[in-house]
Order: sequence, then structure tokens, then C-alpha cells
Amino acid sequence: MNKNILFEIVENILKSQEYDVAAGSEYTGVDLVAKRGGHETFIRYGLTEDDLRNFADAAHGAHRVRGVYEAPGHRTRVAHDALFISDRVTEWMEFFADQYKIRVWDRAEVESRIGRAVLAEAEGTHHDFLEVRERTHQRAAPAPALSPTPAPVPPPAQIPIPTPTLAPTPMPTLPPTPVSPLPGIGAVPAIEDSREVLTIRCAPIRVDEKQAIVTAKGFVSGITDSILEFVPFWNYKCVVDGHYQYKAKSVTISSEGAGAINALNSRKHERVGEVQDQISIAQQNYEIKSAIVTKDEVERMLMGDAIESNKKTITFTNKSGDTIITENRTIKPGAGDIEISTELVYLPVWEVRGRRHSVMIDAYDGSVMTEPVDDDIEFL
Repeated sequence: MNKNILFEIVENILKSQEYDVAAGSEYTGVDLVAKRGGHETFIRYGLTEDDLRNFADAAHGAHRVRGVYEAPGHRTRVAHDALFISDRVTEWMEFFADQYKIRVWDRAEVESRIGRAVLAEAEGTHHDFLEVRERTHQRAAPAPALSPTPAPVPPPAQIPIPTPTLAPTPMPTLPPTPVSPLPGIGAVPAIEDSREVLTIRCAPIRVDEKQAIVTAKGFVSGITDSILEFVPFWNYKCVVDGHYQYKAKSVTISSEGAGAINALNSRKHERVGEVQDQISIAQQNYEIKSAIVTKDEVERMLMGDAIESNKKTITFTNKSGDTIITENRTIKPGAGDIEISTELVYLPVWEVRGRRHSVMIDAYDGSVMTEPVDDDIEFL
């Protein structure tokens, strides 16, 4: 969204609803302040989680988030709340905003409210643009008294709806984008797809960001942010099948094993069992780690382990007259007796960062990882 055009639209709507609107330059980190009936709402537009954190610091530093206090120069107590607008709201943003009692609107919410305000203006009914709606992931917050809910809008074929304008100036038009099909709403952008498809061999994500943060709270304090990492592993299968003859004895060495090798630090791991060719994720902070340990290095390491773990010592006893001769012989499988197959796959892992430490949460099974997945991770 274009910030300047967005706030021009929002300011026009608020003024038409008898809000006193001023730029937020008086408060660092606030874009707009809307006042009406003893209530002030501090508004900020941002794109990143850092923008939300800065807004929370600014609002809470002045004790102005959903609080009630005796403002300087006021004879009455003034209620405040804070509103953060973003093109896309991540689960971490919702979690953080809920802790700091900040309302958050994504692009779809802004579209809906602008559309309702335009229709209400056209029909001469009342709609409070800043009304507080109950949502499952947000706590209820104090808000100004609301007027009764407007009656349902008749179909446009029955009641023609004139092209709406907002007092005192015409409402500006957003840049050309797909238009919402609602009648009477012009130039309101449609909702964008907020998911991204990654074509990588990867375990499915069964634990979302919010669940990972809840789990991490038992291990780190002062959670600041989180990132989804795709950690490379070499899935492997090793089959040993050898037959040897020494003197009169026949020896068979046979074994089979499977597992995974971390492609960042060479540590052994359980095999990544459930793997899919593509994965769909929300457009959030994520990183696909590049493999450091190569396929050849893994296969050499597995070959050495297979030879050492499958060697056998056999004992021969011979009698020469009254003398008994015992001979020990060690037999190892050869490279030709060992078959190794490897495949590069990715395990999704949430890194949840606190003020001093980080904790890694397996996004497949939700477990706290006790082994570091990367050499540069400071582990608890």
C-alpha cells in the first residue's frame, strides 16, 4: 500500500466522522492521531516487525496504549489506544501486539473498513471507521460508544448507489489494481495472496510460529523475534552385504542402517522420514540454509563408519602334535560390499530469539532441539 495515499484516504474518512485528525509528529514513531469524545487513537503504518516494536516502544513510553490518564491541559480523563496497519500481519506480529495491547490491521481489514465507510457515506448512515471488533487472536479493548449497526445494504439493482465522495474533499483514487466487486466502492485494492510455494524436498510444517513461541517461553525470556529456517540434512541408507572365505571358514557380514547427517555441522540425526516435494508457507521471515558438507564427504564418512562397525574377528584353532595353535583374524567389508544412497532434504526449524539466548523448535514435531543445527548458534 502507498502510505501517503492510504493516510489521505483514512484522514478524509475520519474527518467526515467528526474526528479531530492531526499528524503524529508530536510523538516519535506515530503517523496519525485521531481524537473524538475523550478518546485518542495513535496510528502507525509499517511493513516489518521492527516497525511494530518501535511503535510499541513509542506508545508505551508515553503511557498511551489503551490507558486512561489525566492529560496535561485536560480537565477530563482521556482514554488512548494504539493501531498498527501493515500490508501483511505475521503470527509473530499478532502475538507481540496482543502482549502490548495494540490493535493490528492487515490489508484485508483496511479494505473492509474503507469499503464500509464509503457505503455508509453514500447511504447517509453511520459507521465508525475505528470501531473495535472482537477477534479470536486479539483481546477486547475500550473504544468510543458505537452507533447501532446499519441496516443491510439493498442490492444495487433495487437502489442505485451514487458515486460516493467524502467531505470535505473528494476521496483520492489508489493506483490501478484489481478492484473489489462490492457496489459503490471505487479503487479499493483486492486482497493479495500471502503465501509462497517453495520447491524443495522438505518435511511438512506441523507447528506454526505462534505454537513455537509458546513452547520457547519455557526456555528463553524476553522473546524479541523468530525466524523459520530450512536446515539441510543428508538422508542416507547404508547396506552391507559381504561373503568371505578364509581357510576352512566361511564368513558373512550383513547389515542395514538409515539416518541423516546435518549438512551444516556433520552431526548425526534421525532420518527425516516424511518428505514432500513442495511446501507452502506464509510470506514471513524465513531462510533456506545452504549445505556446507558435500555429498562426497558424507559418503566417505559413512563408508568409514560402515567398515569399522561391521568388522569381525574370527578365531581358528589348529593342533600340531601336543600343541594347540590359536589364530585370530579380523575381517572387514570392502568398499564393493557396501551400498550407500543419499538425498539432500530440509527440516523446518523455528529459531526463537530472546534477549540473551535462542532456542530451536522442530517445526515438524514441535520438540525442542537439544543439539545445535548450526555452528554459529548459541545454544542453551
